[in-house]
Parts: sequence; structure tokens; C-alpha cells
Amino acid sequence: MATFTAAKRFPEGPVWLLPANEAKEAKSLTFQALNLSKVTTSVLPVNKRKPSVARAWKAGGATVVMQKQSKDQVRLSILINSRIAYNALEKKSYMQGGDPEPVKFPNFDGTPGIPFPIGAFQANPKSAPMIVFWQPGYEGQAYSVVASVKGKMQKVDDKAIYFCAF
Repeated sequence: MATFTAAKRFPEGPVWLLPANEAKEAKSLTFQALNLSKVTTSVLPVNKRKPSVARAWKAGGATVVMQKQSKDQVRLSILINSRIAYNALEKKSYMQGGDPEPVKFPNFDGTPGIPFPIGAFQANPKSAPMIVFWQPGYEGQAYSVVASVKGKMQKVDDKAIYFCAF
């Protein structure tokens, strides 16, 4: 009887499948937490640089900034090489019998309806990174991609995996 062992351990995290002609230049980018003092004041004013109201991450030339706007809204901004490329208001989801708590910074990971950056990749050195967000919900998980289309960052894909909460 033969015994098989893995020759190489596979890394954990997202797996990107790209067309062969694009895969040669593509590279995966990892998000790192960014100190709020490093975010430009045009996106995050000095008086808003508190972990209780904002968070930021960096991956390659992309910076993602989340800033609490109200008890249930967060502004999502994406900067590419320090230039604002994308802005959106994201709203916390509520469900009867669910968690009535407002969005809580700095630990909002897993807040229903609020996106969280989980990965990025860059097709080539001249392109803006594509950014993948995880958006938890009460009845499933959603994933969205923000990418550059004709020089403008926009949401290009939005998919969900459904499961029943009850």
C-alpha cells in the first residue's frame, strides 16, 4: 500500500483564476492595516482620525478607507496612488430579531451589510488593482469586486451565497 504526502502546503486565502494570457503579469496583493495618520486629509480629516470612527488598509498602490458616517452607515473610499478613485455609502443591514447594534469601529468585521476588504490583485504593473470585498449578511455571504473600467473604479461584480438564518 502506497502512502502519499503533500509535497507543498497550499496557502490559505482567496484563489484567483485568470485567463492564461493575463496570468503571467498578474500578482496577488495582500491588505495590511494602515495607520490613520497616513491617510490623506482630503479623504479623512484630522479630526476624524480615531479608531472609533475610521479604519484603513493598503495593498500595493490601493488604499481602502472606511469612515463611520452615522450609527448604521459607513463611507467606503478607495484611493489609487493617493487619488480618490471610488466612493460609496454602505449601510448596515438589519433583520427583525437580529442584532440591533450600530456599526462599531474598530471591530466591525462581520457586521451585516458592511463590506470588508479581503484581497486584491493587479493584472499588470500599469493597471489599478481589483479589490475584493466580503459583505456578511443575515442570510448568507456576499462578495463584490471593485475594478477599473475605462479608467474609472466601479463595482463590477456582486454575488452572494445564500443560507437560511433560522
